[in-house]
Amino acid sequence: MVGWSGSLTPNGVTKMANGDTMITPIVQVIELKKVANSMNSDRWKLQVSDGHFYINSMIASQLTHVVTSGKLHNMGIIQIKEFIANTVHGRRVLVIVNLEILAGPQVSKIGAPVAVNAAPGSGEFTPGVSLPASNTTPSLGGSGMSGATPTSFGLNSVENMGDLRNSMMTDSEPWKPKANGAIAHMGHNTTGINGQVQFFPITGINPYQNKWTIKGRVINKSALRKYQNARGEGQVLSFDLADESGSIKIASFNDVASRMNDLIQLGKVFSVTKGSVKQANPKFNRCSSEYEMMLGNESVVTPITDDGTVGQLKFEFVKIKDLESKEVNSFVDMIGIVKEVSEVAELTSRTTGEPLYKRAVTIVDDSERTIVISLWGDFANDVVQSEAGNPVLLAKGLRRGDYMGISLDSGRSSFFELNPDLKEAHALRGWYDAKGQTIDAKSVAGNGAGGNDSERKTLQEMNDNNLAHLQNQPGGISFTSRITVGLIRKDKSLWYNACPETNRKVTPTATGRWRCETTDKEYDHCNYRYVMNVNVMDESTSQFVSVFDEAAQQVLGKTAEEMNTLKETNEDEYERVVDLPLFKQFVAKIRVKQETWQEEQRIKYQVVRANPVDYAAESKVILSELKEYGY
Repeated sequence: MVGWSGSLTPNGVTKMANGDTMITPIVQVIELKKVANSMNSDRWKLQVSDGHFYINSMIASQLTHVVTSGKLHNMGIIQIKEFIANTVHGRRVLVIVNLEILAGPQVSKIGAPVAVNAAPGSGEFTPGVSLPASNTTPSLGGSGMSGATPTSFGLNSVENMGDLRNSMMTDSEPWKPKANGAIAHMGHNTTGINGQVQFFPITGINPYQNKWTIKGRVINKSALRKYQNARGEGQVLSFDLADESGSIKIASFNDVASRMNDLIQLGKVFSVTKGSVKQANPKFNRCSSEYEMMLGNESVVTPITDDGTVGQLKFEFVKIKDLESKEVNSFVDMIGIVKEVSEVAELTSRTTGEPLYKRAVTIVDDSERTIVISLWGDFANDVVQSEAGNPVLLAKGLRRGDYMGISLDSGRSSFFELNPDLKEAHALRGWYDAKGQTIDAKSVAGNGAGGNDSERKTLQEMNDNNLAHLQNQPGGISFTSRITVGLIRKDKSLWYNACPETNRKVTPTATGRWRCETTDKEYDHCNYRYVMNVNVMDESTSQFVSVFDEAAQQVLGKTAEEMNTLKETNEDEYERVVDLPLFKQFVAKIRVKQETWQEEQRIKYQVVRANPVDYAAESKVILSELKEYGY
């Protein structure tokens, strides 16, 4: 136990319960326990006491590390720097969003505190009396002043408070849905002293509050997308709003989505109030808040003058040469000079039968490498039509794939800009005009992992010389080898039933449909994708490898859907097709990765590409190798 000679703040708990926004009280933690959470993450409930009264509190999600790391203890002394006072079931509950630890656990509880509940703004406390929820207004507390204390955790000081008259654009009106009953008056929201609008930190709002306003910068905006479900057709648009505390996903539907599409601009600052806050689904949400918001007829979205208090939109640009180290299916920001632009290709969706549009854009950067970006849907027509003038292209939120090595694809939340006013763009323009346009840059396509994927290795050479380096190569190591197919395992299915949207596994339902856990949807039909386990060999050794869809089609010469039909209609022909590749040679690109499965390290071999042997080309390779050895 740690002795402490200071004193707790008199009436500190009462003032917080009454919504005193200026107090930063020193209190004792008299109860600390973990509570169940549907998000499968730790949440902590505590009681804080000023020696006379205590109040139930929650630690904000961004502060859970203070408890899990062992810094915050029961019976410890803290100073609450920022808090939110809510009312839940008629009782005051604090959400602590910023604190400082003053001392470790004390020998015992200080004083004999009892529970407090207070009417907001009354200045009077009534121990043990519940309040009607309708009379309460959530309050954001804490002055943000820093003291000479040893350890601080949480948000920065509350700089989000500002004068509405100074922060709102004078020539812009708040956006208001054109629907009956909509309200759009910022003055109806929580205000602080001197009439200032009190902006809540984004990570501070939750479903239990009914009056708040947040301010943040738009860091991501999706395309306006149409959808269809059992209730008919609709459209949806989402955007991510961020302040210094974190970010939250905001969604809108139908007419609201259409108006948001016209109003919301990436990189601009907006205030939002009267949205519906609910628990976020982490599968579809990359924001830091554990909640997400939906805009409705009561919502108010207002453009705000950028006064510099909200951080600028951040890009984490990746050099083209460094793409090989990025995980497959991760999202990356790119910037480069446009070298080539293809015509728009029209494809047909295998799931809906509707047309899909695709355009390939090749960019180069000062790492002297090129990469092709596949633009899908509206992006194919809207982003860039020609390489004329070699503009600088900024791309945010591209998905890093491994189709034929390294691939980059646009997604619903991707963002593009030509010739942005950024220092990185100006530097690239200077490099390209000075020397970049004369450099013979090499493509990284087909080089989806560490190492040189065109380098010839035997399977044994890979085992002997490269496996020790895998832990430093998150993307794996790729090489090329001339292999012979020795065995295709038939004890398990050669394919799986895949989701039309994500290619993840789907399961049949009792109604004859297919359900995907990832998208939480059901489909009338599914796709079939290969996942074969094959033993291959070369002159040095043999190795079991995984062969997925594209490479498996090269080996078998048929799609998985064709093979499924064949198995159902002609078993003998199916067996013949499966046996056809046996003892045939292929020039294969193989990727080797170290993976963790159930806390066990495994080495996984995957055939990325398998081309039938071109004997003339292979003869030249052998002659070249002989020449290297002096023959």
